[in-house]
Amino acid sequence: AEDPDQAVRAVRNSQGLHQAWDAIRPLLDAHEAFVHRTGDAYYFVRTLDMCARALCNRYAIADAQIQGRLFQWIQLALQMDADDPRNWMLWELALRKTGHPLRAQWVLWEMTRRFPDHLPCRVELARLLATSDAPREQAQAQRLLRQVLRLDPEHLHAHSTLAQLAIRKGDW
Repeated sequence: AEDPDQAVRAVRNSQGLHQAWDAIRPLLDAHEAFVHRTGDAYYFVRTLDMCARALCNRYAIADAQIQGRLFQWIQLALQMDADDPRNWMLWELALRKTGHPLRAQWVLWEMTRRFPDHLPCRVELARLLATSDAPREQAQAQRLLRQVLRLDPEHLHAHSTLAQLAIRKGDW
């Protein structure tokens, strides 16, 4: 696949992780080579975001070789554009999908520091914390969601996550 949309479709229609990986790897390799030749990361970062999200949304990434290469690309994207919250959110998603929820949580905490106005990272962090049985993490999730709602009173995901927490606690 030479086109990111075509690669994403191939991932969505794939029958397994390796088939999906084979659909995106050559495209991302080519974009990475272009970055190293020219220093221009625009298409690499966007293509990585599209393809890696499709891969992570479809599969748990258990293969160590795929994990390693995926994280190399994400680190390159962060080196090229550390001020783009999407790169950080992709890193968090990849960490979660490779079985590293605590590292994913750390990335989200770092995002709240680096990008205080980026609400999706706060909601995602609250969702991760909400899965815990620890009362402290549940309370932290509620605080994060209330912060989001103070900044955006109509934030649907914050409302729904707060409602899920209340239902779970029987506090409704």
